[in-house]
Amino acid sequence: MAWKIKNWTKDYEVNDKNRAYKEGDTLRAGRLDFIRLKNHGRKQGVGWRRMLKLSKGDASVWGVFCKFLEIAGDSGGSQRGVLLNEHDEPATIEQLHEITGFRINQIEKAIQVLSDPSLMWIEPLTVPGIPGDSGKTPFISSHIITDHSISKHIKIEEKKDPLLNFGGDKNDPGIVMLTQDQWGKLGDNLGRGVANDYIERANGYFHQIGPAKTKAKYTSHYHTILNWWRRDQKEGKVSVKPQPQPGKYAGVAQRGKTT
Repeated sequence: MAWKIKNWTKDYEVNDKNRAYKEGDTLRAGRLDFIRLKNHGRKQGVGWRRMLKLSKGDASVWGVFCKFLEIAGDSGGSQRGVLLNEHDEPATIEQLHEITGFRINQIEKAIQVLSDPSLMWIEPLTVPGIPGDSGKTPFISSHIITDHSISKHIKIEEKKDPLLNFGGDKNDPGIVMLTQDQWGKLGDNLGRGVANDYIERANGYFHQIGPAKTKAKYTSHYHTILNWWRRDQKEGKVSVKPQPQPGKYAGVAQRGKTT
């Protein structure tokens, strides 16, 4: 099942001037740097109380929803509001687990609560022409998705960037699979030297558990590395973001194999 944020455009979208979107405005082209989230201050809104009641006091549902908002805002204007993975495909439960760091049972509970008819902060994504799945999310390419919050059609295009091999050398291209853009983002976020260290770490671990188990357990190597780094930050193993530095894997994407 694929999901989107209910009333995304009305409640969270911004225009090209980074102000609250109004009908007739031009949507901001790139990803959102900030998410519009209503401030209730010291008061508890009706939605908050209802969410706590449905979740039996489990406030982690709110944390999951906030991460869902970030995922929904991490795309270009026409694709925002939908929970997509790094390939611009609807994200599965397992992928949402990898992206957010929340446990799978927390993701499942949050989706159940957030999509409850009495709350409806998220809703199923309807894709005409694509049959319902049976536990796995279908790939969307050149299909039209109806977003009733803005009464117009949104088209999600297939991602063109190929996955490339990282983590090895000219004799062993490695089995860490990233797009060129993902490789660049890791360098921007972690610092190139640290990013290369994590890529090497992932490559060694993936070799250790084997290709079959790696493929079954880690659907996104990019988000796996990001989650490892965030966990290390939380545990104090990574104190500050280092300055980018030339890494020994610079240029490996040009030598790697595509899939």
